[in-house]
Amino acid sequence: MRTILAACLLFAACDKEETVPPAPIPQPVVCCASEAPEQFSPSHNAALSAPTAWRWRSVQGAARYAIEARCDWTGPGGQNYSATLLSTTTTDTMIVQTDLPTSPVSWSGAQGQWRVVALGSDNTAGPWSEYRNFSIQ
Repeated sequence: MRTILAACLLFAACDKEETVPPAPIPQPVVCCASEAPEQFSPSHNAALSAPTAWRWRSVQGAARYAIEARCDWTGPGGQNYSATLLSTTTTDTMIVQTDLPTSPVSWSGAQGQWRVVALGSDNTAGPWSEYRNFSIQ
């Protein structure tokens, strides 16, 4: 009797349908930002000195941001210089630059422009912000 009961229980257990949990619903991948970040500071035509806080508004769909600032100036003897002041990426909406990069001559009087772009999770860039001009004191 026990053998028959055990066989019936085993058969009943094998006859049950296994319930499989539903597959997770895939979340959409935000690959890129559709708008340019709005710059807050430094303002257009600002006179910079170190430290400088570069700030912008966050953009929906941004996984990180790329920022670049370039300068041009005339050094001793009338020689023209062009250099990158800042070129980096961050997940934040602000970068504080505590000092100026080394340069063959003083940065004083340099005129520059800066801009920022939002990057999606797949590294796709949205539109760049407008250029903002600045000078270095």
